[in-house]
Amino acid sequence: ITSIEQLIHYKKNSISKLKICIKLNTGLNRFGIGCNDIDEILKKCFELDFDIVGVYTHMANSTSNDVLSTDTEDQYGRYMICVNQIKEKFPNIETHYSDSSVLVKGSIRVKDVSSIRTGMFILGMDPIPSISNKFSNPYFVLSFNMVVLDKHAIKCGEFYGYEKRTRRDIYTCTIGIGYCDGMKKAWVGNDLVSFESNNLKILDISMNTSIIEVSKRQFKQIQCMQTKLNLFSNQKELNELAVVANTSIEDIVSGLNSINNSIRYD
Repeated sequence: ITSIEQLIHYKKNSISKLKICIKLNTGLNRFGIGCNDIDEILKKCFELDFDIVGVYTHMANSTSNDVLSTDTEDQYGRYMICVNQIKEKFPNIETHYSDSSVLVKGSIRVKDVSSIRTGMFILGMDPIPSISNKFSNPYFVLSFNMVVLDKHAIKCGEFYGYEKRTRRDIYTCTIGIGYCDGMKKAWVGNDLVSFESNNLKILDISMNTSIIEVSKRQFKQIQCMQTKLNLFSNQKELNELAVVANTSIEDIVSGLNSINNSIRYD
C-alpha cells in the first residue's frame, strides 16, 4: 500500500481481508505513505480487515556524496517511529529498507530491521565510488565483453557511419550492440573499449551496432566472431563510463541487458 487513496479505492470496490505491506515515504519523496498519515492508515486497515505484514522504505541519500549522515539518521529515525507505531497494532511485521549506499556510509544501524536491499553493493560494486569503505567486496564480479562481428579498412573520405566520413585511412571493427542495448551516445569519441590492455575509441553508435577504431596491428589480430572487446571489468572502468555519460553506475549496468547473442556477461 503506497497511499491512502489506494485504501479508499479498495473500500469502494469491497476489497477486504488482504495481507498487505506498507511503503513509507520517509524522505525520498518518490513513492509511499507520509509518516504523518499512519493513524489514518491503521484506521482504514482495521475497517477493511487488512493484516499488515511488512513495512518498507527507500532511503533518500542514494548515491549522493553531499547528503550528510545526519540527514540519513533523521530519515531512519522517522522510519523507526512509524514502524514502532504500526507494531503496536501489528507486532509481527517484517521491516525492510533499501539503499546500498546507507551500508557504505555506515551511518545507521542495521540490527533494527528484518532485511536490507543491498542492490549492486552485493556484486562488489561500490554505489558511491568516491567513498572507500571496509564492506566492499574486493572482487569485482562482472565483466562485459562484446564479440567482433565484422571489420573494415576504410580509406580517407569514405563513410563509416550515417553521414560520417573519415578524414584519414582508418581500421574499424563492428560489435553487435548499440544504443537500444544500452550503449550511450555520449561515449562516442571516447577511448572506452579495451582490447588486450589497449583502450579503443568508439567512433559511432547506431541502434544495434557500434563501430570501434583499431590500429593496423590490432586489425590483423582481431578475428570476426571470436575476438572479444571489453567495455568494463572493474569498478574504475565502470565509474568512467558513468562519468562520461553523466549518469550512475546502476544506469550503466541495468541498461546493458540485451538478449543479443554477441553480448557476454561473465
